[in-house]
This record gives sequence, C-alpha cells and structure tokens, in this order.
Amino acid sequence: MTEDFKDLDPSQIVRKCDGEKYFGYKHTQLDDKIKDGEIPAPKPLSAGGRAVGWFGWQINEHHRRIRQNEAEWEAARKVAWAAAAAKRGVAKGEKRRQRKATRVP
Repeated sequence: MTEDFKDLDPSQIVRKCDGEKYFGYKHTQLDDKIKDGEIPAPKPLSAGGRAVGWFGWQINEHHRRIRQNEAEWEAARKVAWAAAAAKRGVAKGEKRRQRKATRVP
C-alpha cells in the first residue's frame, strides 16, 4: 500500500470517513490504531461539529514512517519465523529419536 502512495498536498484535508483509502483499515480497526498511537489522531474540522480529519502532511508523515520501518519489521519477522521453525524442528527431531530408541529390531 505504501509503495504506490503519492504524497498529498500538505494543506489538503482528508475526512475520517475517507481514512480507509489512505490507511488501509476499516472504521473499527482505524479507531483501534488511532487509540494505540499507530496512526495520528484526526483533528476536529470545526469548533462545534463532529467532523474530524487529517491534514495531508500528517498522512504523508505517517506513510514516510512506515516506509522507513518496513525493512526493520521484515527482519524481525524473519528472525521470529526462523526461531519458531527451529523450535518445531528440534521438537520433531526429538520425537524421531525417541521412536527410534523404542523400536524393536
């Protein structure tokens, strides 16, 4: 998603209802990500109204941060996968050795 993202005009306002298009999450997930701080909180668009949104510069900054962290996240994912695979492999090897040891020739 971030590879094909074109920077927005920094002064452009994106309403929260359009957030899925820019962040890739539906409403409930988007709210969770905002609450967790993974996505910047939208700003009120008027003093007394309910409408909220992001400025283009906020969305651009978010996507820039994701692009910078992608390599780090991918490396951490590979390490975790390799550790889990090694753990499974050791467990399988142990089971095979135990079966071989208990076989009657």
